Amino acid sequence: MRLRLLCLIAVIAAAIGIDVTPAPAQVGKGLSGPHYELNIIGVPKGKSATMTDSNRHVIFVPLETVNKAKISVTGDSDPLTPGTQCGDKFQVLDGNATAGEALLLVPCEIGGTLSFNVYAVGLGTPGGNAQVDALCLFDSTVTLDPATQDLCGVALGGFDFEVNREAGKPRRQDISSVFRASGCIDTDVPANGCPDTGDVLFSNVWIFNVEQLLSYYWEYDNNGLKLMKVRFYQTESGSFIVQ
Repeated sequence: MRLRLLCLIAVIAAAIGIDVTPAPAQVGKGLSGPHYELNIIGVPKGKSATMTDSNRHVIFVPLETVNKAKISVTGDSDPLTPGTQCGDKFQVLDGNATAGEALLLVPCEIGGTLSFNVYAVGLGTPGGNAQVDALCLFDSTVTLDPATQDLCGVALGGFDFEVNREAGKPRRQDISSVFRASGCIDTDVPANGCPDTGDVLFSNVWIFNVEQLLSYYWEYDNNGLKLMKVRFYQTESGSFIVQ
């Protein structure tokens, strides 16, 4: 009976895009519950195969990057329709960052509190690291607070987080902050500064919940890291407040 129940849970989870596959203890210790798991794999040679199938949980990057690999993330499930069309699932739309740009679709909720806690860990043979710069761009109606501005800015010689595969037990780290944003949306036409009556303040929100987001991507600088495992756990965070 227990086996039948586990199989039923697995079928339902697969249908809604949630990964319930047990992971190694060193990755999941202290974390439990449904989640989406993304594997970023460093490979010594570029990939030429088409990697746009809907069931993929893998993005390939160069094992050693000369120019940083680009991994774009979007909440828009239908870019041909005006505005952001939020969906409720994760999907690797293009898994090849060895020759061009990889693309990951994530759930979003415009103006809402849907959010995810995100964790990364380096696995595989000890040695190597990856440095990641998270970059984002909003339209001109948005004024970002200093923390988000720093996140979105190009850091000269810097990066937003680093994942290392050191000898011994892999070390998981919380990278949720690179997916969160705070600022103000100027709703006046023409814009007259922010904040003002009718403007919208947003704080610590899932960045894809802000409809004025134009782009979000990682510059992934790999230095021999064979596997970065990234997990997304659904939660709620942040707020939108009309002034």
